[in-house]
Amino acid sequence: MVTDERGQLLLVAAITVAVFIVSFSVVFNSVVFTEQRTGGDADVAASGATLFNHEVRETTSELLIRINHASVYNDSSAIHDAVQNNTSRYNVLLAESYGDSSPVSVNVTYDEVNSTLGSRVVQRSDGSIDPTSSVTDRAIGWFTLNVNASETESFEVTVDNQSNSLTYDIERNSRGPGLNITTSGYAPQPTVTCQQTGDRVLFDLVSGSTFRGNCTFPSFQEELTGPYDVTFDGGTDETSLRYELVVNGTGTGVGASDCSVVGDPTIPCRSDAVWTAHVVTEYDRSRVSYERAQNVSVYGGGV
Repeated sequence: MVTDERGQLLLVAAITVAVFIVSFSVVFNSVVFTEQRTGGDADVAASGATLFNHEVRETTSELLIRINHASVYNDSSAIHDAVQNNTSRYNVLLAESYGDSSPVSVNVTYDEVNSTLGSRVVQRSDGSIDPTSSVTDRAIGWFTLNVNASETESFEVTVDNQSNSLTYDIERNSRGPGLNITTSGYAPQPTVTCQQTGDRVLFDLVSGSTFRGNCTFPSFQEELTGPYDVTFDGGTDETSLRYELVVNGTGTGVGASDCSVVGDPTIPCRSDAVWTAHVVTEYDRSRVSYERAQNVSVYGGGV
C-alpha cells in the first residue's frame, strides 16, 4: 500500500511538471510573437522571466509536497538529496522543452543551506490513536486522517491555540455506512455523516472537508489563529487509521519519535519535510539574463 501511494504521488508530480511545461510553452510562444511585433528584447525577457518565476514558484510547491509525502526520511540529508535529485530531473525537462525550440535558457537550483525543514508526523499503516504523538506550539501546513470506517468506533482530535480550541469527535455511523463528525468548541457544528469510499473516509482538517467534498466541517485554520497544539484521544481498540500532520520546526514540540528508530508502521513517527524552500531561478535570453532567489512556502503558511 505504501509503495502504491508513493507511486501515485510521483506520478502526479510528473504530471504537474508536464502541465507546467506545456502551459509555460504556450505563454512563452505568445511572448516571442510579441517581440517580433515590437522588437523589445529586454522587455520581452523581463516579461518572460517574471512569468517563469511565478510558474516555478507554484510548481516547486506542488513538487515538494509530493516529495515530502512520498517517503519517510531518516535525516535532513536524505530529504535534501531527494529534493536535489528531483530538481535535477526537473531542469532536464525544462532544458529539453525550451532549449531546442527557443533562444531561452532556464534553470532552477534548490539551495538546501537556506531552506527550512519542518516535521511530518505520519502513521503509515492502520493503527490505533497514540496520545503521545501530539504537537505543541506549531504552525500546521497539512493534517489528514485516513480512517478505516469498518474498524473504527470513535476518537477525538483537538486543535488548540491557547485561547480557543476545536474538537473533532469522529465515530461510526450507527444508521448505515460512513463516519459521523461532530465539531465542538470555538466553532461548533452539529453532527454530519461523511460517506466512505470503499471502507475508508479521508478527512482534511486544514480544508474542513472530506475527500471529494461529500461533507464539510469547520476548518481549524480558518477559525483559529496559530500556532497550534494538537492532541489525540481514543481507546486503543476503538480506532483504525493512518494520518499525516506537517508542522514547522524539527526540535521540541513534536511528540512522535523519529522514523529512523520506529520500525512499526502502525506507530506514529516523525520525518523531516521541507517547510520553506530557497530556490534560485535563472532566465537567459539573447543578451539579457535574470537571476532571482526566492523563498517558497511549501504549504502556503508563510516562512
